[in-house]
Amino acid sequence: MKPLRIMLADPPLQEEPYSYLHPTLGLLYLGGAVKKIFPRKDVDIVYQKGFGSLKEHLKAVDEYKPDLYAISFKTPVARLGCQTTNAVRAAFPKLPIIAGGVHATAMPEDVLENSSVDACFRGECEQTFVNLISDWREGRYRFENSAGAVFRQDGQYVHNCAPPLTKDINQLAWPAWDLVDTHEFPGMSYQRKPALGVLISRGCPWKCTFCSEPIWKINGNPTFRARSVEDVALEVEYLYRRGVRQVRLWCEELNANVKWACQVLEAIARLNHRDLRLSSDIRSDHVTTELADAMRNANMMVVCTGMESASQRTLDGLMKDYRKEKIEDSCAILRSRGIKVLGYFLLYAAWETEGRLEFEDTRGALRTIRHALHLHQKGLLNYMSVAIATPRPSAPMWDVAKKYNLFRVPSSRPFHYIEEGMALPGISWAEMRRTLLFARSAQAWIALRSGDYQWRTFSEGLRKFIGPRRAA
Repeated sequence: MKPLRIMLADPPLQEEPYSYLHPTLGLLYLGGAVKKIFPRKDVDIVYQKGFGSLKEHLKAVDEYKPDLYAISFKTPVARLGCQTTNAVRAAFPKLPIIAGGVHATAMPEDVLENSSVDACFRGECEQTFVNLISDWREGRYRFENSAGAVFRQDGQYVHNCAPPLTKDINQLAWPAWDLVDTHEFPGMSYQRKPALGVLISRGCPWKCTFCSEPIWKINGNPTFRARSVEDVALEVEYLYRRGVRQVRLWCEELNANVKWACQVLEAIARLNHRDLRLSSDIRSDHVTTELADAMRNANMMVVCTGMESASQRTLDGLMKDYRKEKIEDSCAILRSRGIKVLGYFLLYAAWETEGRLEFEDTRGALRTIRHALHLHQKGLLNYMSVAIATPRPSAPMWDVAKKYNLFRVPSSRPFHYIEEGMALPGISWAEMRRTLLFARSAQAWIALRSGDYQWRTFSEGLRKFIGPRRAA
């Protein structure tokens, strides 16, 4: 009896500009869960990565001949996810197709309406996926008993209850790293190849209005769960032995729990790999000297932090829950330990205050860019990443955009209003793009002066910026 064949797939990103820097950990976690339970003779699994064209993608499906095709839907490339599944369905009419990921969790009915997906799966679905495979091995192909499944039945959408959060994420199998060549992915712009990432926590205790986190928040709060120090260090060691020398500690905020973060870094430092470089995301207001010392001892080269805006009014509107002055204090501590700082900046944000629309105008956006340049000149900022605020499904900013009709194309077709930016009163898209071009120039100048930067990433961002745009 041949094994059940499962293809875990990212859409072919040659078809649409998108920075494909790391493998999709959600898919690799599904692969790890399956491999933990089922022997190879019963279930075979492959990861179809998002490199290449749609034609090459379909060829890979044809050659592998899967019994189940599972695709990850990310909001920025949701249209491409639809295009891919429709092409797969046309070429392989009887192949079961399911979708998961952030966008399928936030907008399952829309995915089902615009794609050829048989079912969407919401939330953390490792155990659900294993249960589904167990049922399929017994010849059943129905979704009624699958937690988190959304599917059509008798012309109606059926929403099964979301799967519960995995309270102890140490129980999860590691990602199926054997499905990935460690040299395939380029990593972040400040990383050196080979670079991969280790997920150290899930969830976040904060409520920034631009962040959706639908996979976690569908179960309410709190969502934050941390892995054990020992398990994180073991996985880092595993990747090091496979040749990885740049590890990103994946989390929403490394310092959501400062004591735990210090312990994680100390455990990695005890591995004594001085050629191993780390990076991670942090909160700007939770940096202590003890944490910075632990970062330095673990060879943390870069930390990324959400600075967002030069305006305290905008920070309050985004519910960042810290004072702007705290950012400089934190950066000073980090830079004194030789740790480079990358700041995330968000232009033209919108929010609601006491029933009225508020937003950052062009004057405020330019002030934010100049603030980033000022931080760099003071030696507090080494890199910047800048974007125009864009609503994402399940985020509070999405609700504001919907209430005030800020989507840049009609909201009757959700897959067609995931465009960059918002239609803010009195501000044209051309004006926003000029501001963004200035921001990109500042980003390049700062990176050039700071060094240790992969210009491939910047050129990809530039290509996306100047590439063909859909009509607004």
